[in-house]
Amino acid sequence: MNVFEIETTYKCNWNCEYCCVQTHTKRALSNEKILNNLKESSNNFIDLNGGALTISGGEPSLADPELIREIYNLSKEHNFQLSLNTNGRIFYPNIYPIFKDMLKDIEINWHVSEKCDWSDKINWILSLIEKDSLKVQPMLVVTNNNIINLDTFM
Repeated sequence: MNVFEIETTYKCNWNCEYCCVQTHTKRALSNEKILNNLKESSNNFIDLNGGALTISGGEPSLADPELIREIYNLSKEHNFQLSLNTNGRIFYPNIYPIFKDMLKDIEINWHVSEKCDWSDKINWILSLIEKDSLKVQPMLVVTNNNIINLDTFM
């Protein structure tokens, strides 16, 4: 199975010291260039058929929603599994409705760190995941800054 990852933006609403992505320092490519790079890399989407594509970034929910929708539509047309790496911003009440119809078919890798606002949003996010039957894989990012709170996170 062929596996691809595409960075849709370098913007991020966090600025984590451990992040390997050069967020806030690079300029994102245009939607057209991103899609052309994906098309070329995947041999006109032939190599993606039956394979997998991960949408990454920065934070993908900060990318142009039309770009995400176009990638989503390609996943349906060319039969590849789509996943998305997010820090949870995609679940925010003002963001979720933009992506809701797509997220039911996308595997979501939710990277949670000390910057996650647990007290205000966690119950809403968990009920949303259950209500909409989302496929979410939470991934706890443990750093020197949050290891003392690990029991609380768990």
